[in-house]
Amino acid sequence: MNHDTCSFLTKQVPAFETAFQLPSGIAPNINLTALLCGQAAAQPSIYGDDLRCARLFEQLTRALGRSSARHILLVGERGVGQGPLLAELALRSVQGTSPTLSGRTVLSIDCRHTAPEASREQLSGILTHLADHPEVVAGIDGFANLLRAERGNNKAFLLAALHRVSCNLIGLISPRAYQELIADDLEMQEMFVKIEVPEPDLPLATRLVSQYARGLSQQFGISIEPEAVQGAVTLSANYILNQRLPGKALKLLQRACEDLQYERTEHGATQNTITIDDIYKAVSDTSGVPEETLRGIAQRSDFERSLSEVVVGQPHVVREIANELGLIKAGLTDPTKPATVIMFVGQTGTGKTEMAKAMARLYSNSKRLRTYTLGNFVESHSVSGIIGVPPGYVGHDAGGQLVNDLNADPYGVFLLDEADKAHPDVLQPFLNLFDEGWLVDQRGVPLLACPAVWLGATVAVSLSV
Repeated sequence: MNHDTCSFLTKQVPAFETAFQLPSGIAPNINLTALLCGQAAAQPSIYGDDLRCARLFEQLTRALGRSSARHILLVGERGVGQGPLLAELALRSVQGTSPTLSGRTVLSIDCRHTAPEASREQLSGILTHLADHPEVVAGIDGFANLLRAERGNNKAFLLAALHRVSCNLIGLISPRAYQELIADDLEMQEMFVKIEVPEPDLPLATRLVSQYARGLSQQFGISIEPEAVQGAVTLSANYILNQRLPGKALKLLQRACEDLQYERTEHGATQNTITIDDIYKAVSDTSGVPEETLRGIAQRSDFERSLSEVVVGQPHVVREIANELGLIKAGLTDPTKPATVIMFVGQTGTGKTEMAKAMARLYSNSKRLRTYTLGNFVESHSVSGIIGVPPGYVGHDAGGQLVNDLNADPYGVFLLDEADKAHPDVLQPFLNLFDEGWLVDQRGVPLLACPAVWLGATVAVSLSV
């Protein structure tokens, strides 16, 4: 969750002009403690009595109370809700529910867009202004950007400066950035306490999104039905698998609000409420899954007739494909595997590729057919074109083409053309993909960022004989 989300979580509370903040020229920042002071006494904790969160805050307060290794790295995927954790620390500071946090000032500093050539100057400015403020707990979103320099990194500079800084730093960082920048650095691990932030479960995510929805209602001047909030959480959890809760549900709500504002501004719409119908549309636009599928409405389509109009002279193939599409549309497929894997075998020119194109047009809203011509992958090392090059080689950061394409368009049709010409090592990654529905590229990035789950995608394999 980003810096903007923190402001939404506390938007309705006025700020104190005398509250400590960094100069705006250094980095965008919010004093969360000052934002909460006005109404914090009556504001309940958004986390309630959730046991996982209780253990997480116990780790945080214990680390903040230490004299050594008193800085923290919150390690979590983007969107899991690291920002609200800072807001909760500020709330506990104001309410005095934690003696360790009592009297502390919690800042949220946004460094997500810091360029490598400006990172040293920005890091220096932040540490200089925080050096004499032991009461400050500074949460830095985009902490990894401050460590990356135009040449090399800023870790040595940071470690030297931290010995002169009396405040506490909380760095928000992704698991991938942690592995790249921190995992092999013993000095950084001695200075920072690593705390992993898991994705919240559905009840907690719903509470977080409900709080965010109140800020959106004020911003856009509209109301959001509770069913829309619940739908944003459950539908995003089921159909948007390459992002995390609650962040992906928040994006759906914001998109629905922006679409409604556009309709009111451009077309004079009179609707003032976000309903579950708006969420269905936002999920469909984002994931490519048809609205009928999201609503659980069976789509009555004559697939056999539609396919016969495109591919002629193959009645037995058309009949089998139509039956398969009918099963998929009815939801009678295994949700932990690809929707279907079909092998087309036939002479060149018999309509294998054309059948795959016809499937793509009938299958998803995107109408896309992604084609991998495996006839170009005849060498063993060419598997790098599928799952990426190994660490240490140029282009490693780009990752695997297959994983990137599937994450970008999970509800589509993927054609492996001329599969019989490919080297056996190239076909190896597809075995787990077909059987278990998962794949990890050379960066360690999993398919859809969700192990053993692949909803929607259809694979067609073309073999020439």
